[in-house]
Amino acid sequence: MASPLVRAPVSEETRLACFHALPEKPFWKEKLDQISGVLFLSDTMRHRGRLILSTIMPLYGDAQLLKTYFGIAEDDLSGRLYFLVLHVWLLHRRLVALQEELTRDALWEAVDDLYRAILSEAHVSEMRLSAYVREMQQTALGFCLLLDEAFDRPLFAGETALRIWFMVFKAKEERRFSPHVLDLTAYLLRTSKFVAEIPTDLLLRGSFSWPRWPPHLDGAPAVEAETEDGGKTFFSKM
Repeated sequence: MASPLVRAPVSEETRLACFHALPEKPFWKEKLDQISGVLFLSDTMRHRGRLILSTIMPLYGDAQLLKTYFGIAEDDLSGRLYFLVLHVWLLHRRLVALQEELTRDALWEAVDDLYRAILSEAHVSEMRLSAYVREMQQTALGFCLLLDEAFDRPLFAGETALRIWFMVFKAKEERRFSPHVLDLTAYLLRTSKFVAEIPTDLLLRGSFSWPRWPPHLDGAPAVEAETEDGGKTFFSKM
């Protein structure tokens, strides 16, 4: 069985499950949408950013997935937000490669809207809301820069794991080589391959879903060991 750390190619099963074909439109409707997109570009981009972000929200809200496989507790808001930012960062890199700057900006604006919604739900006062959002933006940017740096190095897997431990797991020494750090690293590396292969038209319309985890390698379920906290992992504790 292949290691989950390998950036495995996207299987045909994953393509069928995650790449959602766009409905065919009559010629006149397609032209009307193009004209509307030009006339109302700002609204179109804002909607696009929200659509793309909405693909991540089921993962962000999956408390069982986060706790069982990545050791991120339901009440660990920062850990959950870092998990969300991992996906946004992968999409950001793909959009930059496609030179889709407006879509990239719209995606981050949608993230900012999410931050505001979370803070409002926590009853943060309006006077302090903007300051908190800026702080969250800066933290997310710092995390993304660390990941960029890791992915550009030859030993990218180890460098990525180090940064995930430092940010997501708050650099706690007892979790430095924990299975959950390695599992989240494996998840990110495999998901990066998936994002690179999303068809552009589906990406820009948010017409895709993220691959299931744990992955199924070579047509069989991945081997999972138990962790000390009752979760599951590919890796035994080092």
